[in-house]
Amino acid sequence: MHYTKVDIKTSNQELFTGKLHEISYDKEGKIDAITIQEAYKFYKCNVNEELKKIEYIKEITNDNDPYIIIHIDNYNDFVYRKRIKGNLFTIFNNDIENMSITYIKISDFYEKFQKILKKVFSVIFLIIVIISISYAIWDFQIIQFKNQVRRIIFCFIFPFVFGLSAVSINAILNVKLFKANITKYLNDVKDIVTILIIFLIPYLYIFNVLKTSYCIVIFACYFFLCGALISKKEEKTEINEISEQ
Repeated sequence: MHYTKVDIKTSNQELFTGKLHEISYDKEGKIDAITIQEAYKFYKCNVNEELKKIEYIKEITNDNDPYIIIHIDNYNDFVYRKRIKGNLFTIFNNDIENMSITYIKISDFYEKFQKILKKVFSVIFLIIVIISISYAIWDFQIIQFKNQVRRIIFCFIFPFVFGLSAVSINAILNVKLFKANITKYLNDVKDIVTILIIFLIPYLYIFNVLKTSYCIVIFACYFFLCGALISKKEEKTEINEISEQ
């Protein structure tokens, strides 16, 4: 992101600076006037004769006055710039002796901050929605559970299942990755679905599909299987890296 800075020297030796707002043209297509936004005018003080004025300006700038900024301060010269009242200031072409235009890059920190803020609010909103749904299921007994323990487990794992389900759908619908690299696409979908199944197994107990012991055995076996698959995947990756070297 950039903005345009303009420095203008007039025919009567006055200096102005600010953000370029607009360049006006006449009927013949020649520059008619330059409009500056947040314009400042430069003033030069005689160090030997205007000490009181210089001290006063320094005192003002020490109070963080945004309308007066010291530009040069040494033994020989003292130059400051003062903000011109109003948002826009126009200088006509007849009064311009020299002009310099500079493109200045603005830090993208503000844009990054906005993006991060949007993500934070999105996550907070999602958490509130998930908690609200869990609370509704808990308080209004929308789903009838056999006992209190099943209800607690359901409300605990529901946010994970909800989030992983959303991520899984997003991965499945990632057409761009599917077209670019189908192998990576399938691996991403497989990894996300594998993790999702881990959180879905307890539902067999929650909804009384299987006995508790069976659910524990299935969970342990599946968890062990996932660990073995991950180990093989890491070994395969290391072998590929070695072969590439």
